Amino acid sequence: MNLLSVNLLSEEFKSLKKFEEPIIFEESPSNVFDPICFVGLNGSGKSHLMEFIAESFMHCEFYLRNEKIISESKNPLFFELIYSLNAGSKKEVVKVRRDKKTKIDFLRLNDKEEFENVDLNYNLIPKRIVGYSSGLNETLSAPFLEINADFSQKLSTAANTKENYNDIVDPVRMTYLDSSTNLILVIINLIYQPDESKLASYCHLQKLKHFSIEIDRNIRVKVNTNAQLDGIIDDLGKCAYSKNINEDNSFYSFNFNVDESLKTAINEVFGGPMLFFDSLILLNHLNFLAIPPKQMTWLRNKRKEGKIIGSPVIPDFQKFFKISNVIFENENGIEMGYEGLSDGEHQLFQTLGSLNIIDETDTLFLFDEPDTHYNPEWRSQLFLEYSNVSKARNQEIIVSSHSPFIISSVRSEMVYHFEKNRKPLIEKPRFETYGCSIDTILRRLFKKTTMVPLLPYKEMEELAEKGYEEILSKIDNYGESHPKAMLYKRLIELKK
Repeated sequence: MNLLSVNLLSEEFKSLKKFEEPIIFEESPSNVFDPICFVGLNGSGKSHLMEFIAESFMHCEFYLRNEKIISESKNPLFFELIYSLNAGSKKEVVKVRRDKKTKIDFLRLNDKEEFENVDLNYNLIPKRIVGYSSGLNETLSAPFLEINADFSQKLSTAANTKENYNDIVDPVRMTYLDSSTNLILVIINLIYQPDESKLASYCHLQKLKHFSIEIDRNIRVKVNTNAQLDGIIDDLGKCAYSKNINEDNSFYSFNFNVDESLKTAINEVFGGPMLFFDSLILLNHLNFLAIPPKQMTWLRNKRKEGKIIGSPVIPDFQKFFKISNVIFENENGIEMGYEGLSDGEHQLFQTLGSLNIIDETDTLFLFDEPDTHYNPEWRSQLFLEYSNVSKARNQEIIVSSHSPFIISSVRSEMVYHFEKNRKPLIEKPRFETYGCSIDTILRRLFKKTTMVPLLPYKEMEELAEKGYEEILSKIDNYGESHPKAMLYKRLIELKK
């Protein structure tokens, strides 16, 4: 997949104003790791553009599922996206557009290089859209929350209607990576870790030893399941080394020891890591049913008002599906629990871990600041690891970042520099960023004229105005830097 252009047709979306012309993205060569990188200072609009892209695709999926526009605020979203899809026998270029009409138009580029309207079908949108935001910046989660709530309600309806018991509900294509999905990524990556992932070595883990999966129908509402969900629950039992089911079949506990036999069982029963991931995500969606309707209505209303509302936190005791009793063994042979992982290790499992598992062509990854919790070494290695995993898949990865390490890992053609209140909002760097030095990137993209933090820089600047003896007595308080070199130069001048 390649995202080719986006256009905001509404008067505004969050901090973004109506685009005077579409934002055109460089098309990446096939089978090459070539991510799109949004860079800029805080508040420049890069996260809101990422959310706009996710929101637009959310409207498309909702329309395909329901053949109607999602309920909106007084300021509905109008957009146009153009992208290519590569999974079929030939590359398809698709345009989706919503203006003041009551529907969304899907168009395909024909052999005459003209866009023509086509009938609705799921082959017109990306196979998957995966979103991730670090820290408390959860604006990106909103469209994922909306579509997942709709999907969970459809599952619940199918499960509660006998004549619909055998109906298959199309899996949602939008997955947001948060704390609930992180555990799923951890266990699947470490089950398959010896073959394809460096995650365990990054996190100093020897192996995953054990985990449990619990399913509790008696949450806020009585959760019924349809044939689709019952099949997944039965398959979990086939892979577990032990299971406990209470008398009325309302509570299940499956226990798993992690070894080669578990990996073999998952491959045979589920068909491999990605299908196992999909199955657990499907069960995880039912946790949305624990959110009271009044709270969901409140969330939607706040979202329509433009408020930043993160995904609701569901306590473990209210969850339909949860993973528990996770036990790792670290490189020293000491057992530890899931809570022993650091923020950076969790972040690595969510981003690199999702790339490890989701290998499907025509997937769009939206990673909003995926490196905030990394040390400098990990930041410098991040895109090398991304490239090793995904370079031959025809997937699109869009990353927003302040990190010069990431920017230096991306060709300048794929870097989009944001600056608040500038028209146009985005411009391309006028120098080659790939392999560029950190100080050059900081100076030219972030207006950072010195590599020394402002506190010691100002002190040295003031010290330079003092006399010879005072400068000499204090100069060793500072580490080696260009401002310190200027202090030495000042000493020489004063001595003369």
